[in-house]
Amino acid sequence: MSEHLKYQYLYVTLKYNENLNSINTLGGVLMISNVLMGLQIVLGVILVIVIMPQESKTAMPSQYGGEGNQSYFKPKGKQAFLNKVTKVVSVLFFLNAIALLILSK
Repeated sequence: MSEHLKYQYLYVTLKYNENLNSINTLGGVLMISNVLMGLQIVLGVILVIVIMPQESKTAMPSQYGGEGNQSYFKPKGKQAFLNKVTKVVSVLFFLNAIALLILSK
């Protein structure tokens, strides 16, 4: 083989390997993006399921003519659990949205 053909073969081989690496990297990003998008949908559904059964806290205190709720007491039982789950899932939803934004660039 002549020197010129050796260099040409080496050049084509390097370009082929660079293309394979870029395809693998792009495929990995697309896969991660799809997984994060699926996770975003699941987190959104969980948020809806967790927020819907919660009691509203919009009642005015009795001194202003409203029914008054006992908002100064800590919630117990089911309400406390729903509050904690809502906080955790909403933070995960927010972080996942940021991760999707970063991957889209």
